[in-house]
Amino acid sequence: MKRLFFIPLLVLGLISCEKEDTSTDDPSGNNNNPGTSNLSNNTLIVGDSSTSLNMYSAFQATDVNTNKPYYDIFIFKDNVADRKQYLLIHLTEIPSSSKTLNWQANGSAPGDISADEFVVFPKLNDRRWYGEYTTDGWANTGTMNAVVNGGKLTLSFENIELADNFLTPNVAERKDCSAKVTFNLADLQNLDTRPVMFSLSDE
Repeated sequence: MKRLFFIPLLVLGLISCEKEDTSTDDPSGNNNNPGTSNLSNNTLIVGDSSTSLNMYSAFQATDVNTNKPYYDIFIFKDNVADRKQYLLIHLTEIPSSSKTLNWQANGSAPGDISADEFVVFPKLNDRRWYGEYTTDGWANTGTMNAVVNGGKLTLSFENIELADNFLTPNVAERKDCSAKVTFNLADLQNLDTRPVMFSLSDE
C-alpha cells in the first residue's frame, strides 16, 4: 500500500549515516566486490553497529545547484519523522537491470551524478556519516551492486568509508558503512516530484 507523503527537500550538508545499538561482525566477506551480497536484507551497518530498515520515501527532485533532476530515496525504520536512523540514496537513474554503480566521480551536487553512479548518506545511533568533499568533488570511492530479479531491485554496498564531517579538516572519525535494501521495482519506475512512501520488500 502506498500513500503520498510530503517532506521538504533534504539539504545535502545536513544528511549522513546512522547506527543503532545492535552489535554485529562484518557480514559481507566480499569487500565491496560486485556480485551477490551476504548482507542481511534491509539492513544498515556502520562500524560494529547495525539497524533494520523497513520503509522509504522516494521522488524525483531537482538539484538547486545544477537545475538537473535526480532520484531521492530516503529509507527509514517505522516512522519518517524519527531521524535517528536512516539511509539516503541519490541516483540519476533507477536501474532496470543488474549492474555495478560507482561513487559519484565529478562534482558534489546530486545533479552532477551520472548514469551508473550513486551517493549515499547514512545515519545511525543519531550520528551522521558523510562522504568527504575536496575542491574537486568527492574524495570517496566505492561501488553499489544493483540486482534486478523477479520485479525487485536490491541495492547493496559494503565497507565504504565515510566520515563524521563532510570537510576533511573537520573529520574526527571515519567508519566503514554497509547496507542492503530491496524495493519493488515498479514502485520506483514512475516517480513524480512529490514524495511517495512505500514499504521495503523481501528479496
